Amino acid sequence: MKSEDWQSICALNKKKTHLVPSTWQLDKYPDAPRMTPHGKVTLLDVDGPGVVTLIHKFKCFNLILIITFIMLHVYILNAKSITDYYADLKKYTEARNFIKAEGICRNAIKEYPDQEGLYSYQIWILRKNKKIIESINIGEEAINKWPGSDSLKEAITYSMAAQVSILLDRKKEQEAYDLSVKARNYNVNGTTELWYSICLKRIGKLAEAIDAYEKGMKKYPDISYFKANLIYAYVDLGKEYRDKNLLEKAFEYYLKAYQMDSKNETAVLWYGIIVKEKGEYKKAVEILTKGLKLFPDSQHIRNNLLYSYVEIAHKLREQNKDKEALTIYKKTYELDGANETSILWYGISLRENKKYDQAIRILKKGNKLFPKSEYMPSNLSVAYQEKVDYLVKQGNVEPLQKMAKELKSNLKGTFHSDISTFKAIAKIYDVTEKFDESVEFFKSKLKKYPNEHELINLIGEQLNKQQHTMSRDNIPGKEKVEKEANQFLRKAMTVFENNNPNRPRLTNVGLPVKGFVKVVSIWDGGGTHSGYLKYCYDFMHVDETGSTIKKNTEGKENSDYHCFGAKIYAMMDGTVTSVNDGYPEREIDQIKFTQGNNVVITDINGINYSYVHMKKNSITVKKRDKVKKGDVIGEVGSSGMSYIPHLHMGIYDKDWKSIYFEFESVTINDGTKTFQTTKPYQQDWVIEKK
Repeated sequence: MKSEDWQSICALNKKKTHLVPSTWQLDKYPDAPRMTPHGKVTLLDVDGPGVVTLIHKFKCFNLILIITFIMLHVYILNAKSITDYYADLKKYTEARNFIKAEGICRNAIKEYPDQEGLYSYQIWILRKNKKIIESINIGEEAINKWPGSDSLKEAITYSMAAQVSILLDRKKEQEAYDLSVKARNYNVNGTTELWYSICLKRIGKLAEAIDAYEKGMKKYPDISYFKANLIYAYVDLGKEYRDKNLLEKAFEYYLKAYQMDSKNETAVLWYGIIVKEKGEYKKAVEILTKGLKLFPDSQHIRNNLLYSYVEIAHKLREQNKDKEALTIYKKTYELDGANETSILWYGISLRENKKYDQAIRILKKGNKLFPKSEYMPSNLSVAYQEKVDYLVKQGNVEPLQKMAKELKSNLKGTFHSDISTFKAIAKIYDVTEKFDESVEFFKSKLKKYPNEHELINLIGEQLNKQQHTMSRDNIPGKEKVEKEANQFLRKAMTVFENNNPNRPRLTNVGLPVKGFVKVVSIWDGGGTHSGYLKYCYDFMHVDETGSTIKKNTEGKENSDYHCFGAKIYAMMDGTVTSVNDGYPEREIDQIKFTQGNNVVITDINGINYSYVHMKKNSITVKKRDKVKKGDVIGEVGSSGMSYIPHLHMGIYDKDWKSIYFEFESVTINDGTKTFQTTKPYQQDWVIEKK
């Protein structure tokens, strides 16, 4: 306000007036007139520094009128135009200062409550300040006021989308879905379509979600999230089909995901997995190798590449291509030398290729990394045992004592690990024949493991071998040791069978020999026919007189016996899982406890059929061969732990404990009569099998 305006007002006041009060509320009215030390009144003009001098005295009424006019003028001068508010909102939002912008917007709405555009601003700003619910509430109030406003409807959908995201994070899928539908009803745009599609997927409507994603991707090609989420929807639907074992349908959707983006980690992984599960291992290796180059830190891709290689190597093993298999197993170990599967199979393959020292080193590492592994200790034990057999076959037994000491130092103090080591140590004692020492060592372990039937059985086996050496070498006291051996063996099997009452029982098993065959050892007959070997027989061929040796011979040579060189037949269909050949026959009555020639055939149920003491170089099958019941697999010999030629046979469960079985019906001569039976055989029965 200019000074001349004041002078015009003052001209109206000719009468005597009161002095202006000296106590103004300056804090409340900072721009109000105030008293000077000289009795003059000054006005701080908001438009500039001008000072107006007024008449000294006014009537009180006139003064009030003047003050009211001044205050009105100040208010008018302070009031912002709507243009100014929009300019400020633009300024602060562009500066990303949404806190300041929120205050400005609230003031603007108070002054201009009918400005629709301010509400669009407020919805946006509140959302930016994470006041999502308030943003939605204000938006809905505004839409009620302006129901035809597209800008308000679009603005509120973004706040609703933000709330949908929050609800999904809180696992409130149905509530999120309902809100996404509401947002779509307000405005169909890329954001509402995307979150609606996401919600469909989250509530399990995968097929509908995929349809929505595909339409969204076509309609909004610039929104990359449609494509990314569609890939994951394809993968999830693929998983559903995979869980139902519908691999072809699963493959269809995994392939779609991969074709959509072959550089997406999830798409690469699951496409590689389904290709592997379809048995296309080489193709899986190709896909996952590319994936690993793109995502070198992906352990899932690495693991599945590793497992694909393992399957390729397994196939090579089945084809008896052990060297080629070893090359592939080595690749898996190089991929991940701390993976249990890669360590185990690389170690096994090294052993199968007779690289025993390397196998032992790798499996010892695995045993250390995976102390609870079911297979690592047993395969390490087998590697040690096969190394012992290999050294014996080579005539090099000097390292055995050192090996035994090394094994004893490797004992971990847990029976699960130690029993496998015990078996390897026992194998060394079988060669050195220091059974006094071995029995003492294993009995000392009974203090720690008094109820472990495997240790009890092992002690029984060592005592049995001790009594055999005493018999062979004419050392007195054999009967006492033999009795103790059978006590340990029978106790072990009793404990085991009591703990496992529902064991397999077989019938209609094929007889492994033909002709006139004598039962020379029966079930639970002691020694190698008790303990875990309880259900085993020994067979020898005889002539019409019942003699096991040929006419005009003394039985001092293996060839003197009718059974030596007799054919052995497969008892059941199965796969050859173990072959040992090339070991010499024993001289008559010169028993040894090292490896002999034998075959194991395993049926589809994992039952093992064992044939022992076979003739050197007579075995006609190879490891992993498929055989049929009645096929010839070799000849009777006298290798291994044998006094004279005979066939020792037994049938075992997966854990190598012998099981009850019955042969198919055959003719039996018990010395007094002839009859047909399938029941367990008795000592000295003669079987007639054509």
